[in-house]
Formats: sequence, structure tokens, C-alpha cells
Amino acid sequence: RLASRTPGAANALMSARGTSTLLKRLGGIAPERSLPVVAPVPLTRAFRPRPGTGRRVVLWPDTFTNYFAPRIGVAAIRVLRAAGFDPVLPRGAVCCGLTWVSTGQLSTARRVMRRTLRVLEPELAAGTPVVGLEPSCLSALRGDVPDLLPDPRAKTLASQTYTLAELLTQQAPEWTPTAVPRTAITQVHCHQHATLGFDADEALL
Repeated sequence: RLASRTPGAANALMSARGTSTLLKRLGGIAPERSLPVVAPVPLTRAFRPRPGTGRRVVLWPDTFTNYFAPRIGVAAIRVLRAAGFDPVLPRGAVCCGLTWVSTGQLSTARRVMRRTLRVLEPELAAGTPVVGLEPSCLSALRGDVPDLLPDPRAKTLASQTYTLAELLTQQAPEWTPTAVPRTAITQVHCHQHATLGFDADEALL
């Protein structure tokens, strides 16, 4: 909560020597590592919608992108607009529930997931794709949410959820990104390797 409301104070607190050491010890973080720095403005506040004629798509504001690396979300918005989409953010707070699933707190996870389905319900009913940048969240939206909730909206969400590369290759096949004459080494995210696949990303790259 402190990080979302006053990122400067949160960063100062976490960077203080005593606090930093304690947080690393409590979190099992190697002392040589630096704690993450909270972005001055989260993606959900930095986002500026603009009237668009492209196909509407919901960009999933995962916690990492929103609070720590909103520049990734901003870059994704630029790509989506260039490819002919009209990206929007959810109209309320959403969460995939993975934190609670991974710690066995399934009743809390279900409550969080139901809230997410309520927020997304109009977009799901309209057939709006949901595109995510964090494979862990997408894995939960496609697998954990329909597994834990006997709700037809959960299956709809799973079927309308895409990685950025999947959305671009499947729903904007005519769009071609600008060629960059570079060699890239990629490391596939563990959840993407296990549940989502990397074929679309390779094709786009």
C-alpha cells in the first residue's frame, strides 16, 4: 500500500541500510542483491486513453509492470496501437490470484478471482481480447481461474486471454514490426515454457 501511494517514501524506506538488510533476511534474498525500486507513477495512473478506431483490447496491468516497470506497459501500448488495436486498462482493480494459489490460500484466491471477473464482465461479454505481459498471470488466468471457479465467465476469460505475441500473430497477421538488424538471446519464462508456449514469440521475433 505504501508503495502504491507514496513510491518515494517506499523506496527510501527499503533502501535504508537497516531496513534493507532486514527485508532481505526475511524474504530470503541474497544480501548482494538490490531491492526493487518502485516506479514514481504506476501504469494505471500514467495511462492516457485516446479515441481509437482500432479493435479494442484490454491490457492486463500485472503488479510488476504496473508498479515497478510501467515503461514495459507503455511500450506495449505503443506496439498495440501501431498494430491497429485500441488498448484500454480494466475499469477497476484486477488480480489473477496467483499469489494466493501458490501459498494455498484458495478461498482468498477465489474471492480475488470473482472480483476480477466482475470488473472484466462487460469486456468478456463483448468478446474483447485480454492481453498480458507477465506469463505467470496469464498462466493463472488460463488455468487456475477456470479450475477454481465453476463460472462460465472464467472459461470465457481463459479463451480470450493472449500473450502480446499471440495477439499480434493471430489477430493482426497483416501487421509487420520494423526490422531490427540484431541478434537476440531469449530466455523463456518458466510459466510460459510450462503452460503457454513460445512459438508465437519466435515467429514474431
